[in-house]
Amino acid sequence: MRHWAALLMTATLAACEARRGTEETRLEVVVTVPAVGMWIEAIGGDLVDVRLLLPPGASPHVWQPSARDLRTLADAPLAVFAGGGLEPWASEVMRASATTRRDLVLVEWLQSQGLIEEPDGRTGSHGDHGHHHAEDPHVWLSPRLARAVCPHLLALLTEAAPGRREALTAHWAANAAQVEGALTLCEERRASLSSLRVIQFHRSWENLARDAGFTVVGTIEPTPGVEPSPRAMRALIDMAQRERANAVIAEPQLNPAAAQRLAAALDIPLAVLDPYGQRGETYVEFIRRNLDALAAAVGPEAP
Repeated sequence: MRHWAALLMTATLAACEARRGTEETRLEVVVTVPAVGMWIEAIGGDLVDVRLLLPPGASPHVWQPSARDLRTLADAPLAVFAGGGLEPWASEVMRASATTRRDLVLVEWLQSQGLIEEPDGRTGSHGDHGHHHAEDPHVWLSPRLARAVCPHLLALLTEAAPGRREALTAHWAANAAQVEGALTLCEERRASLSSLRVIQFHRSWENLARDAGFTVVGTIEPTPGVEPSPRAMRALIDMAQRERANAVIAEPQLNPAAAQRLAAALDIPLAVLDPYGQRGETYVEFIRRNLDALAAAVGPEAP
């Protein structure tokens, strides 16, 4: 952790010397996963420059930032992290540059608003409806949570570039349908997905499951990147049979071998879903791609 802090401090000092914060410059925003960048681009369009840290095909659970990544962070006025343990390196980085950059940690902010539960089960003042558990930090997979986060992101962007408040507000007003469309899509799929009971690869699909109406009954890798032992796999098979699981989810960023073995042992479909997204697609396209992959793998005759 200390070497990241030292590298970032050096990069921060250099960035402060080099930065020329004119109104003509696109506002740089650093994100760790593509899906969050989709929100920023929907809000800011050509007014923002989204810098994605996570390389294509990588998982944030096992990826580590390079010195170049830390320089990118130091040079940006705003960065958005997932939190919830997804980026274990981020806390040291944020402390080292707290005076030069505004950071938003999604899980912490959503907890502060009472929209997801804290690790000890406490929530805010919004009651039980709509709460999303913080044990799954992939909060961008919930269009319902996206609807809450994006106005706050707009406020942060206008704070960083007050001269562009009207332009940013107008752009978001014209593109809010990206989030609303994803939420509508989930609502439309609820009936067809309501009987789906999935074993997820790691804890990444619980937020989308709540919005789209399917049920997560188990997890293959509670610790991402650590395959289950033979004993754990046998227990998982027993549990899946008791819970009447009818699909297994694999992910392209992580080794699918355990998911393939489980699906074969249970004789149920395997769906490959992407929890992070791809550069160049919109948020509604990202959500639709995952729901389509799930539906295609299971098929119309699924129980």
